[in-house]
Amino acid sequence: MRRSFVVCAVLAATACQSYSSVALSAVPVGANVQIDLTENGSNAVATDVGTHVAQLEGKVSRVDPAGLSLVLSELTRSGGTTEIGEGRTATVPGEAVGV
Repeated sequence: MRRSFVVCAVLAATACQSYSSVALSAVPVGANVQIDLTENGSNAVATDVGTHVAQLEGKVSRVDPAGLSLVLSELTRSGGTTEIGEGRTATVPGEAVGV
């Protein structure tokens, strides 16, 4: 099964955001992304950002076949609470992403 990430493309003229699913290999370093995590994914990033994380948003700092690393701008916990990322980083394994 091929894993996908949701990449955020910002349209400067309208200040709107558009999200598209793309393969991990197509995500460039420096891209702003939004990632929906599986339950296992939430467990995988718990050491970086704490428990019960459902979604991460941030800038990609590293991509490799195993996953990617993000500098977080925002995270959402499973209860819906949103937190500012405050520059924290998270390493996300490819299999941790919901498709």
